[in-house]
Formats: sequence, C-alpha cells, structure tokens
Amino acid sequence: MSLSQQQLGFHYYPDTDHYSDSDLNTWLPILESAGASWLTLQAKGSKNIPEHFLAALKASGIQPIIHICEPIGSLRMAQVYTALKTYADAGVNYVLFYDRPNMRASWPASTWSHESLISRYVDGLLPILEAQLEMGMLPTLPPLEPGGDYWDTAFLESLLALMQKSVDAAIMDKLTLSIYMWTYGRPVDWGQGGQVAWPDARPYRSPMGSQDQRGFQINEWYQEIARKILGRTLPVLVVGGGAGPSEAYATTEARQLGNNEVARHLAQEGLPEEILNFNFYPLATAENHQDYPAAWYIAPVEKVVPDPSDEHAVVAPLEAQAQKKGIEHYVLLGFSNRMNGLDVWNAIAPPIMSTRATVGFSLEEAKQAVRVSIVGDYDTFPAMIEDQLRANGTETERFEKWDTDEFLLAASTWATKSTATGVEDE
Repeated sequence: MSLSQQQLGFHYYPDTDHYSDSDLNTWLPILESAGASWLTLQAKGSKNIPEHFLAALKASGIQPIIHICEPIGSLRMAQVYTALKTYADAGVNYVLFYDRPNMRASWPASTWSHESLISRYVDGLLPILEAQLEMGMLPTLPPLEPGGDYWDTAFLESLLALMQKSVDAAIMDKLTLSIYMWTYGRPVDWGQGGQVAWPDARPYRSPMGSQDQRGFQINEWYQEIARKILGRTLPVLVVGGGAGPSEAYATTEARQLGNNEVARHLAQEGLPEEILNFNFYPLATAENHQDYPAAWYIAPVEKVVPDPSDEHAVVAPLEAQAQKKGIEHYVLLGFSNRMNGLDVWNAIAPPIMSTRATVGFSLEEAKQAVRVSIVGDYDTFPAMIEDQLRANGTETERFEKWDTDEFLLAASTWATKSTATGVEDE
C-alpha cells in the first residue's frame, strides 16, 4: 500500500449553500495551499452546482465528487439525466445519488420497511446506475452508515447478491463503492482483518472483546463481502473520513488528535490499492451545524476591509503582508548530525498531512509564507532565522520537541490557524 498526495482532499460544507463567487474566492486559495486533489460537494437534485465553480476546481487540479443527498426514490429520472449531463459536460467523473440507504431517515416515511427494502432499492437505483454508465461515469453505490438502522454489512451483502443476479454485467464490471471511513474514537486498526479475523462479530451485538466494521478499517469488511459475492474487490471513493462527526470526542483537542492519528497512519501505511481517494470531513460547516466542532477550518465572517489610501484606516501589518504572500503555511526543516531524518518525518507527517503544509529546507521559500513552523533546535536554526522571518512579516512557531504527542496537538493547532479566513480553528 502507498499514499499519493493526489489521493487526498476534503469534504466541503455538508450543505448546498456555499457555491457563490465569494465562497470560491475564499476557499479555493485554501484548498490550493492545502494541496487538496479531491473535494466532495453536496448538491440538490433540482439545482446544479454552478459550472464556473466546478471549472475553477478542475483548473486547480481538484477532482470533484458530486453527492446528491435527496430522500431515496424522490428523484425523477429527468432530474437525474439533467444533472449527469450538466456535470459530465463540466468534466466531472463522479456523481453519487442518495445517501445512507440503510438509515430510516434517508427514506420517505411511508416507504421504510425491511421487507423487500433491498429489492425496492435496486429497482430505483438501477436506472441511475445505467445513466451514469451511459454518461461515461462509473456506476457508483452511495455510502452506507456504518452500523445503521439496517446493519450495513448485511445490507451490502444482500444488495450485491441481488445485483449480481439481476443487473447487467456492463454495470457490475464497473461498479464502484463509496464509503464513510471514520475512526469513531477507536484505534485506526480497529476491525483490521474483517469478519475472518473477528468471527464473533454480529449485527447490533458484538460480544465483549470483539471488533467490527465500525471503524477505520471498514473497507476490509466491505471488500470481504465483495469477494464473497462477486469474486473480486471493488474500487472505492471515500466521501468523508477521519476522526469523524462523533460523540466519541469530548473536546475539539481530542478530535484533532484523532485526525492526527489518521494522518500518521496514512503517511506510514498508505491506502489499499482499491481506494481511489481519502477526503477528510468536513472542510467547514455553518456555525449551527452539528458537525461544526469537527470542521478543519472556521468559516470566515464577512468584514469590511479598510481602504489603504484612507489615512484614517488601520491595516494590520501582518494582514497586509499576508495579501502579498503565496504560501499559507510552510514547515521549515533542518537536519543535524543529532537528528535522524526518517524519525523526524515520521513524527511530523501527521500534522503536515492533515493541514497540507508546504514543506522544505529553504529560508527564502519560508519568507514567502504567512506562517512558518520551524522544526529544530537553536543549534539547527539560530534565533536570527526567526528574526529574519518576522522582519519579513511572517508569523513563526518553533518546535524543538517534535517527537512527542504534545507536539502533534500543538503543531496541529498552530497549523490550522488560517490567516486566509482571518480566524483560528478553536
């Protein structure tokens, strides 16, 4: 397994209200600075995401995943075809319809029933899969809720078994899964090995000491089912992942550490070959959203920018410098004979990956950044280095003890302070 920067990205707002020019101007520089290559975008079935918004993402090398989260069965095929045609013309390769079909809340109230639920679901989903294939897109199953009202592994097994019998081979040959890949506050190796490794795991009631699919290794459980039913693994899109929108975290700091642990795991272990991407959830949310504490960035508040030509206007020196700088966050590394380069990288990789910082060894490059994390002691980087950076209008933070858990939290907190949005991730 290996990990490429081209596999990493974010889940954008978990709503459909942030596709204005102002939103694009705010978030595209942040996504570019973070090195994001993928972005999950929620959309309505009746209103497409503006083409210029998608074009700007594509021009920046960011692959959109459009997720249309309407109640299951509520979309007319005319809406489906219109959406697929519009997004295909915009160069989008992945459009998902519906969300968490194993949850009661995802269905119109009168249609939820375990009896024939899978059959009715396939009947409604099949025309959509056919339309995706017709438009040159991968026919993709929407993500399930880990666990869920209808246990997700049981739902997936019944679904694939029915599709194998009744769905055209052209669709099955290109069938793709999408998943939510959370830790839920558990270790990243929770559930590793799938049902084979945890034979006592049962829907709704795993015995004490057993593990199940409700963790970061959920893909292993799903692929085990795919191999059982289809005889092969399936490609996977990670719509949202990381520590997760979970009550398992009592504080924002604990959630940050959870995401750092995910980033460390990704840096060291990579992703299985069948997983196409990994989108951390969420980039940002509205302040009143239930997942607001999990957001990677705090959404900016509209504010009046003073006119520099006004002699009475006050412009903060750092803000003025930030407008001229091309790098949001730079990690300045320096190795000495007393530092093992591999050890340093293994220690700092999680906060670097989770915040998509620019990494290098150049003081001149660092001067082009709004903020610089200096990793090294005063023998490696004398105090005058900090003086030069600050004189250049750059904020600095030094990390001498880079191999501790305290470093992970401190570095993540420092790195997620976004001068691009003007606020700090509390």
